[in-house]
Amino acid sequence: MLGSMAVMGIAFTSCSKEDVFNSQAADQLVKAEYEANFIKQYGEINPEETWDFSTMTPISSLGSSVAATRAGGNGNPTMSQGATDMIIEKEVISWVTTNLKAGANNYVKGSPFFMEVPENSFTIVPIFQGQAGYYWQLCMSVAGVSNDIVIWSKGDIEYKNYSTDRNYKTPGDKGMTDAGTKPVYQVKAHTYTFSNYPTGAKMYFYLKVWDNYTTYYNNVVLRKQGTWNRGKWISYSPRVLTSLNYQMLGLKGLQIPAAIASEYTEENVTFIGCEDTEITKTADRDYEDLVFMMYGKPAPPISHVDVETVSVGKRYLIEDLGATNDFDFNDVVVDVMEEYQNQIYYKNIDAEGNKEFDHKSEIPGTRHQKAIIRAMGGTRDFTLTIGDKTWTKSESGYNVKDMLNTGWNGTVIEENKVLAEFDVTNWNPELNNISISVESQGDSDGFFTISFPKKGKVPMIVATDMTPLTPWQHEKEIVPDWWYDEE
Repeated sequence: MLGSMAVMGIAFTSCSKEDVFNSQAADQLVKAEYEANFIKQYGEINPEETWDFSTMTPISSLGSSVAATRAGGNGNPTMSQGATDMIIEKEVISWVTTNLKAGANNYVKGSPFFMEVPENSFTIVPIFQGQAGYYWQLCMSVAGVSNDIVIWSKGDIEYKNYSTDRNYKTPGDKGMTDAGTKPVYQVKAHTYTFSNYPTGAKMYFYLKVWDNYTTYYNNVVLRKQGTWNRGKWISYSPRVLTSLNYQMLGLKGLQIPAAIASEYTEENVTFIGCEDTEITKTADRDYEDLVFMMYGKPAPPISHVDVETVSVGKRYLIEDLGATNDFDFNDVVVDVMEEYQNQIYYKNIDAEGNKEFDHKSEIPGTRHQKAIIRAMGGTRDFTLTIGDKTWTKSESGYNVKDMLNTGWNGTVIEENKVLAEFDVTNWNPELNNISISVESQGDSDGFFTISFPKKGKVPMIVATDMTPLTPWQHEKEIVPDWWYDEE
C-alpha cells in the first residue's frame, strides 16, 4: 500500500466538509474530531482523490502436483496382470463415443498432463479403442528404471457390439465401432497393477505405432523369429508418440466402471485419451484411438499442471473510528477478489517438462468471488458487508476485543494470514461496494456504518493491491506523510 500510494503522487489541495460514514448513526463530535485530526495530520484533501490505489493486476498460479511428496526407494518395481479381466459397461463407453468422435478435433475435451509415480500401487486398464494404426503397443517410461515397460498391445482388449453377441472380438483397423456404424455394448480388458516404483519419479506413456502390416511384421514378427536378411534385421522403426508430446489428454466426464465404483471415487481415477498421429495442423486430434483408465489410492498418478488459477482483486484497509487520531488503517484488512481458472494449451512438452505455450482459455463455471480477512486491529464488534455478503466478528468465533495480526505487543505481522475466508457475491470492484457497521462506544448506542469514501472526502476505507508489496501498518503506527508524496 505504501509503495503504490507513493507512486500515485497524491496531493491534498482542498478540505472536505462531508461525511464518509453514516452521520445519523455516528456521534457528531467524534466525527468532527476525526475529520479535523485527519486534515491536521495530512493536510487538505485533493478533491479528485478517489482513495482507490489498486491496479487490479491479475495474479496467476499453477496448480500443484497431486503426487505423493514422501520420497520412496526403487524397491523391486513390478507389473502384474489381474487375476480376472475387467468388464466395462456401455454407460462408460457412451461418453467416449459421444464426445470423442473419430476424425473430429477433440483438442478441448481434456488437458495435457505430467505424471509422477505415487507412493501407492496403481492400476491401468484400457476401456476403448478407436480407429488406431494397424498395430500399436502402449509403453511406460519411469525415470531411474532402466527398461521401459510394454503394458499392452492392440489385441489385448476385446468387445461386444450387442448384448446378444455370443463371443468377444478384437478391434480391427476401424476400431470397436466399425467407423461409427455400430454401438459398443461391452468391453473386456486385462488390468495391470504397478508396485514399488520410485515415488515422485517422472513417468510418462507413449505409443509405438506401426502403420501397416509390412512394417509391423518386419519389426515385430521377424524379430521374434530371429529372421535375418543379408546379415541384418529386416526392420522398420515404428512412430513413437509420447504423452510429453501432447499425444494424450486427461479426460473428464467419464463414468467410473461398476467393477470399481464402490471402492474408488473421481479423486482416485483418471481417464486418458491417446492420439496415434503426430499433432500437426492437419492431424485429426480425436484422441479416441485408445482410451485407458488409471486408478489407485490415495490418488491417481497424474499431476495436472495446465490449469492456472487467476485472482484479480483489491485489499481494503479500514479504520473503525476507535480513536479520532488513529490512522493506522488496520482495524480490518480484507482482500476481496474474483477468481477463475484458465485451461493452458501447449504446442509441445519435452521430456524435461519444458513447455511451449500455445494459448489459454477460461474454464466455464470456475469464476467466483471470495474475501479473506488478514488482520483485525479493532476492539469492537463489527459486521462487514461486501456485495451481498455479510460477516460479523462476534458470530465467527472471535472475541470482539481480540487484536489479530497487527503487530500488537511486538508480534509479527503475517501478510498471508487467513483469519477468515468466505464466498462473496455481487462485489463490484469499480463501485467498491464494501461497508462496515461498527459497534458504538461510550454514551452512544447501536452501530454506525462506514462506507467506501466518495471522491475528495475524508477516508476511513482505502483500496490497494492485494500483494505483499502493499502491507498494512503495525498497531498504533499512523500512516506516514510520505504516503502522499511523489518522493
